Amino acid sequence: MATGFLAARAHTACDLVAVQKALLTSQPDPRRACTLIYGGPEVARVMGTVDGQSVDRSFHRADGCGISDWSEMKALIDPRP
Repeated sequence: MATGFLAARAHTACDLVAVQKALLTSQPDPRRACTLIYGGPEVARVMGTVDGQSVDRSFHRADGCGISDWSEMKALIDPRP
């Protein structure tokens, strides 16, 4: 059961977790080239398990890679519609 901002979109968030399992269960490649575009001060941390795999992943909007990852996980981590 979801609470807070996820309550109204729990099914969407669960579907997203199933599709983006690899993004949640791995850390970003430190060699990934990222644009120097600042998207905002938002940060989020997702912790738990997905299909028995541990999840401890942080998201930010401090550069292009972070903005991209944030956009992929928006329904799960961003309370704004």
